[in-house]
Amino acid sequence: MHGGAARGGGHANARGYRQARPGTAGLSTKAFTLQYHGRKLDVLYTAVAREAAAWIDVHVTPPCCVGMDVECRPTFRKGQVAKTALVQIAVHATAEGANDAVLLAHVLHMKRIPEAMQRMLAHGEVTKTGVGIAQDVKQLASDLGSLPSGCVDLSHVVVRSPRWVSMSRVSRPACVGKS
Repeated sequence: MHGGAARGGGHANARGYRQARPGTAGLSTKAFTLQYHGRKLDVLYTAVAREAAAWIDVHVTPPCCVGMDVECRPTFRKGQVAKTALVQIAVHATAEGANDAVLLAHVLHMKRIPEAMQRMLAHGEVTKTGVGIAQDVKQLASDLGSLPSGCVDLSHVVVRSPRWVSMSRVSRPACVGKS
């Protein structure tokens, strides 16, 4: 999580994007900036483990708080469990002039979940927050063989109306995983 932004890995295609592994046609690293409510948001989508690790090294410096979500492929058989497909991590920029940033790591197409991501998940001073993160923690524990720490489930914050989220409803965050 500390250190430089090592780049590389995969094979460059005609547009200059790095393709993940041979046989994962169409999957590459793409970086772009969005405007959202007057703020800039740098987004990195990657299926390349080194790119995901480099992003984490640059953007996640403990102690800090990140937004996190995990997506899995749908399953159609009772009892069938899918591996994690996508890990989303969001950070708020605190430095003047810096942009907020989001990592969309397509881990299903990586040989393994990057070590930098595993260290971040295990680090108790990196607070991972999200709605329904308790289920995400279970999924990651199944995939990693160890339980992430420092996770706070924000499900109790969301009010039934999708148009209104009241912070007055926050009393004590529900911690999941090991602390």
